[in-house]
Amino acid sequence: MAAATARAVAAAFSPKRHPVTDPRNDHFALFDLPPRFAIDEALLEQAYRRVQAQVHPDRFAAAGAAERRVAMQWATLANEAFRTLRSPLARAAYLCERTGSRSAPSQTPRCRPNS
Repeated sequence: MAAATARAVAAAFSPKRHPVTDPRNDHFALFDLPPRFAIDEALLEQAYRRVQAQVHPDRFAAAGAAERRVAMQWATLANEAFRTLRSPLARAAYLCERTGSRSAPSQTPRCRPNS
């Protein structure tokens, strides 16, 4: 059962699902949200809970070591992505980084409009 669940999780989050952006490298793709500054926080919360329900390590407690490790990696990624997108400042900095703009930590992030 755990192996089937692990395969389902791997298929749900495979790069083939998002041909342009791999959800392992893109917080917005992980949560199926458009990459923009203005986001619906309720949708973000729902998406986060949906992802965590699929990959939470507790679901893989009886699985093999490799499956538990993958689940932990996905859960960690989901936590990091959620923290980043939930914070307006962190989200702005993340969007700037996605477009190749960089800002010093002490500066207000600046990037192209509509990025």
